[in-house]
Amino acid sequence: MSQQHLPRESLPPSTPATVTVFASAASWIESAALTQCRQVAALDGMRHVAAMPDLHPGKGAPIGAAMASAVLYPFLVGSDIGCGIAVFPIRLKRAVPERLATRFPDLDQALDPVRDADDPAWALVEGAVPAGHLDGLGTVGRGNHFVELARVDTILDPGHASRLGLTAGDLLLIVHSGSRGLGERILRAHTEVHGAGPAPDPAAYLAMHDDAVRWGSLNRRVLAARVAYALGTAPTDPIVDQCHNLVEVRDGGYLHRKGAAPGDGRDVLVAGTRGTASYLVAAHAGPEANHSVAHGAGRKMSRATPCVGAGPSTR
Repeated sequence: MSQQHLPRESLPPSTPATVTVFASAASWIESAALTQCRQVAALDGMRHVAAMPDLHPGKGAPIGAAMASAVLYPFLVGSDIGCGIAVFPIRLKRAVPERLATRFPDLDQALDPVRDADDPAWALVEGAVPAGHLDGLGTVGRGNHFVELARVDTILDPGHASRLGLTAGDLLLIVHSGSRGLGERILRAHTEVHGAGPAPDPAAYLAMHDDAVRWGSLNRRVLAARVAYALGTAPTDPIVDQCHNLVEVRDGGYLHRKGAAPGDGRDVLVAGTRGTASYLVAAHAGPEANHSVAHGAGRKMSRATPCVGAGPSTR
């Protein structure tokens, strides 16, 4: 574990806050990402920056970091507000990867309220869609977003697995997606006026932000339903659904998570790369980590074709 410390938040605002990097000697972290952490630490009101082992450079702010501040900075959350990972049990009679891959729906094609009015996935949309945003509903999105079918392999903590209702060999749908264009629209409205500056009205920003977080969760449910129906089974409720791109009010300030999952005891999935295991964990992290853990979600291979194979262990 390597740690880098700068002066603490008790010093004047112009003095950088603390930066802690959680990484082993085997971790590969780009120097540009560390530079971004130091730049964020120098912002007025910053208290502490915690960098995760999957830290990498983002657009103006590092991805894989949890950043605590007395000031709310929308650009630290970025455009994909509400991005997260949800895990859904799925029951299939026979799981033949090659056959299942051909039955995955086109998750780049959005559901249309008129054209797809009879699609059973619409049943997941109860009441009004957050912010009335229909664009991209039911789509996975770009970058490292994905939907994959995984199988529980090694169980390291039987009690945890039992609490989640899982046994070895169970199949799961893992959905990693966010708020699509809604979060981008919210960030653009801020940056066009205030650039990378703080939110002048935090309550107003948080109201829009919370809509995007709810939209992201709804989108993950719709995606899972689309896949379940395409594979000939009924959708299920998620056993895990945690956002890793958001800001929350905590300890009298604002905790910005950009590619960092909550580490306050909640169940989260730390996603592996394609072909490597993911991990379902009850995440516990202290104040040095800003109560956050890595989100994983790396993808060394393109998501152009579905990934069906070995998946998360539980611990």
